[in-house]
Amino acid sequence: MVAIHDIKTEPGTKVFEPWIKLIRVLTHEIMNTVAPITSLSQTILEYFTSPGGQNPSEKIIGNTIKGLQIINGRGAGLTGFVETYRKLARIPQPEKKPVNVAQLFESIITLVKSNSENEKMQITREVSPSGLEIFAGKKQVAQVLINLLKNSLEALKIQNEGKIDIKGEVNSFGRVVITVSDNGPGISEGLIDKIFIPFFTAKESGSGVGLSLSRQIMLMHGGSLKLLSVPGKLTSAIIEF
Repeated sequence: MVAIHDIKTEPGTKVFEPWIKLIRVLTHEIMNTVAPITSLSQTILEYFTSPGGQNPSEKIIGNTIKGLQIINGRGAGLTGFVETYRKLARIPQPEKKPVNVAQLFESIITLVKSNSENEKMQITREVSPSGLEIFAGKKQVAQVLINLLKNSLEALKIQNEGKIDIKGEVNSFGRVVITVSDNGPGISEGLIDKIFIPFFTAKESGSGVGLSLSRQIMLMHGGSLKLLSVPGKLTSAIIEF
């Protein structure tokens, strides 16, 4: 007896899943912008194409100005959205050089705490061994760490006794691992699979690009970025070189 199983079907489906999710997010964002533009422009068009040939009233002129202001704002928002997408798609190749991890941590923490909202936040750091180095593009890795710290700071805004820990070490495979952990509310199981999809965000003011951009940067370094979260206790972002 011979059993035949199509091994292409399941892997093929998994390959397309991220693209399907990305298309859904892009469609949602674009439609949210285009739909009101189409509706408002149609309303304004009707003001000036209705039969009668009369001059528009002050009310119509006022409504037209308001409508055009909204259209302008929506258009600018869509332009910004596309520009963000271009940045995500055009990440330059890293110029790798030796980077001292302890010095990198110090500069990133100093930068983050320069914001008055963050200066009292408890941020601890640990590096082992003390002279630990990574071979990487310093600016790009710094951007990844800034993104991760910003996410932790955002999560701790409503948290009493919020704390962030940054740790650099060498794992059992000889690879450098940097972990950014916080004791915030964590990420629910329903969101953890979506968090790296470009433009997906659970924040009101978020762009949904930070984590996907950070993961892309780590992939270009031959490394990885993953998140571990225990809701209500701990969230850790782990980057490995």
